Amino acid sequence: MKVLTLWQPWASLIAAGVKTIETRSWRTSYRGPVAIHAGARFHTGAWPPGLLAAVDDLCGIANYPAALPRSAVVTVVDLADCAPMGGPYSFRTGIVEGDEGDMPGQDVLVVHEPIGFGEPDGLGRRLILDRSGGPAEDLSDQLDLGHFEPGRSGWMLANNRPLVAPVPASGKLGLWTPAPDLLAAIESALP
Repeated sequence: MKVLTLWQPWASLIAAGVKTIETRSWRTSYRGPVAIHAGARFHTGAWPPGLLAAVDDLCGIANYPAALPRSAVVTVVDLADCAPMGGPYSFRTGIVEGDEGDMPGQDVLVVHEPIGFGEPDGLGRRLILDRSGGPAEDLSDQLDLGHFEPGRSGWMLANNRPLVAPVPASGKLGLWTPAPDLLAAIESALP
């Protein structure tokens, strides 16, 4: 098992099953269980509408950040894939245009923008997972919950297992390996 430290509300949004893609500036070849650690810091920047609504549903915006655990592991998920950002996606052809150097046969996350200023296509801004071996998937509900810019990666999270109670721990940068005592505490807090 590995651990990833995130600021709040991102960690609790993953634990609640709302956030299913974690965006990072770097890729990883690791696949498997990842404990999500809520760091001591919390988000204080701009609030896109989707993020504001998600946090309000989670704990009530007036209660943020006091209602969310910090400096603790809150859930375990499986890192199922790490999809690079590519694009743009064409709804007319159903393919990613200008593959920007991504490997052929690889799933790619792309943001589709409306056709042009003053010329909306009726679909608005969309996040699409262009699957190499199957149909594209619309993941637009995730757009306000991450930083989907070219050059970043979308860590696809699955099999969310929120802990019975948060497990106190100090965080670290990057994807890190928990000490044996922390690993034991996380495993004992799984439902």
